[in-house]
Order: sequence, then C-alpha cells, then structure tokens
Amino acid sequence: MKRFISPLQTTARVFAHIRLKNIETIYPFCVPPWHSDIDSIVEERDVAADYAKRHDADTCRIFVDSSCRNGKVGIGVCVDQNELLCTMVGSTSCIDNLYGELYAVKEAARLICKHLNNLNSATQIRHRTHGFTIFTDSQAVVQSLRRPYQQSGQSVIQKIFRLSHSIQSRTGVPLHVRWVPAHMGVPGNEAAHKLAQRATEAEHEPRKLDLIKWIVIAQNIVYLNTEYEVAFHAFTGGKYTRQIDQALPQRHTRMLYDRINKQKASILCQLRTGKCRLNTYLSRIGAADNDQCKCGAMDSISHLLFSCPEWNFLRQPMKEVAGPRWGDLSYALGGWTDRKKADGNLLDGRKDKWKPSIPMVDATLQFAEATGRLSYTYDTEIITGPSPPGRS
Repeated sequence: MKRFISPLQTTARVFAHIRLKNIETIYPFCVPPWHSDIDSIVEERDVAADYAKRHDADTCRIFVDSSCRNGKVGIGVCVDQNELLCTMVGSTSCIDNLYGELYAVKEAARLICKHLNNLNSATQIRHRTHGFTIFTDSQAVVQSLRRPYQQSGQSVIQKIFRLSHSIQSRTGVPLHVRWVPAHMGVPGNEAAHKLAQRATEAEHEPRKLDLIKWIVIAQNIVYLNTEYEVAFHAFTGGKYTRQIDQALPQRHTRMLYDRINKQKASILCQLRTGKCRLNTYLSRIGAADNDQCKCGAMDSISHLLFSCPEWNFLRQPMKEVAGPRWGDLSYALGGWTDRKKADGNLLDGRKDKWKPSIPMVDATLQFAEATGRLSYTYDTEIITGPSPPGRS
C-alpha cells in the first residue's frame, strides 16, 4: 500500500531546518501599563543638536551609539568625550542595529547604577547627582522607550525600565533619553560613534544572543527562495513556459496575475503554459483528431495571436501596442528573453532590472478574450450550437 505525504508533513519537512530553539520570545505587553514611563524626548534637528552641545554641570550626559560592520554589532558609551564602554554585542546574523542601540542605552543605565552603588549614603547620592541624560542618534530607540509594544528587543527594553526605576527611586530624578542627530558635530555623539566602530574590529567571536524574530524570518525567506530556485531549475518539465519567460522564477508573475480577474487569469495561464483549448495541445492529450486550425495551419498559441486570418479584424489594437516587437511571443505574454539587439545589448535589458510590459499583456488578453478560443463556452457552442435567445 503506497503512503502519501500529507500537506502538514510536507510543510514540516520544508521548515525542518529553521532554528526555533534560541529565537526571542515576544510577549503581548513589554512592560506593565502602570509602570512609570521613561522621559523620552525627540526635538527638531537643530534644536536637538544645540541642546546636546550645550554644557550642563548639573547633569551627567552620556552618549551612546551602535555600529554594524564586519558581520558584528558593536556599541560605544561615553560621558561627553570620555570613554566608558567599547564592546561587541553580537553577530549581525542574530541581532540588528536597533538591538545594538537599545543595548547601548541599557549599558549606559547599568553604568549609572554602578556609579550610584559606589556612593556611600542616600544623602551623598542626592547631593552628587542632579540628573542623568542618555543621548542616542536612533529615533527608533526613543520611540520604543516612549511606547513599548510587541517588538523585537523586548528583553533589553524591560531591563532599561528596571534600571530607570532603580535610578529614580534612589536619586528622586527620572532618567532622560534624548535623541541627538548624527553627524552634526556633537562631540559626544562623534566619540560614541568611533567607539562603536572600534568595537566591531575586535578579533574574538561575538557572543551568542537570542535570535531576533525578523532576522529569522528574513534568513528563511532567502533560504526558501534559494531552494525553490534550485528545485525549479532541476525540474525538466515546463519547457514551453521556460522558453517564453527565461526570467522564471521571479516575482513578476505575481504582478501579472494579481491585477486581473479570474477569467483573464485563466486565459493568461493557458497562454503562458501551453495547456489550453487549442488543437495543438488537445491533439496531444487525445481530445482532438488533429492539431490543425480551421484555416489549415497548426493551431498553436503563436498562430492564434499573430497570424490566424479569422481574427485579423481584432488584431489592430494589439499591433499598435506591440510596435516593432509585433510577433514576439515572450513580449506579448509578459516574459523576459535573452535575445539581443543588433548592437549586442539585451532586447529586454538586464534580468534583475526588467519588468514586464503591462500594456502589452493587457492588449494580448483583450484580444484572446475577444476571440473566445480559450473559454469553455467556445467549445460548448461548437458541440451543441449557440444558446437559444433568453437562455445563458
């Protein structure tokens, strides 16, 4: 007894390689609704830059930045221009720059707490600390701290909130996180940026962190597309379709089909696959006695579209759209060809930059629909005759 693989088993085999063990967990709520907010500020570019350049003796000003280079994510933390931290956070295969920026803010808050631990008493803490401001050039970080939601990096955001609560409970002053525009000549930001870049030049292996959800999705989309392309080229069927569209497999087919109704999609599918209600195909499957058209020529798709005399009166609109490429089956059906012009350049240009001619495809479908040759009703009328008046 032959066993068939169920759709669920097929899907499980396709996704068997996906790493789910170390993927991050995203909860419905990042922090409780009653949790005190972090004072997160985004101002106009010039105003924010001027504020960051301003010296304030009463506030501890910490600048943070993150950098993704050499397959690594590094962070830099400094007080004004004095280095506090320069370290590599992880690999770009696991985390992204936003995670690195959040991690840098978390490390800055941790260093503030460490500084407070070195002070002896609550009185000394209140006298020697007047406020802490962390500057980051990532608006996404400020927005994430202003309104945390179901997003990647929740674990780091939760730690930032815990550290912020600890700082406020000990000093009586809330932690401020402000946006500073990058590359605006702010000394602290430039210093943090250089530290972050230096961190990506470290020789040791990046630490292993939980995989960010969107990175896992992106990696597996690339993997599945690669596997599909390999399987497509290994498959020996569909020679006709491959001849008229040498750009397969690519996303342009969705552009062709998603924009048209069911009836036209059926016609386009018949024209692009060759499996249609023309005698060339019907005779091959034993549904017609021969492969000839009424005019005596071979009843092929190319014949129907370009040369059958029965439909000459319908072809003029299609000829006007096609112009010098009249008779090009690939062009008419939204395919890419590797044929070249007289000057040696590709007729359709580079495959990765090419897009099908939608007006040409529309004109082809309009013609094919007008002939009725590819519709079920055309075959029915041949066998039973046209429907009587008043009946559909």
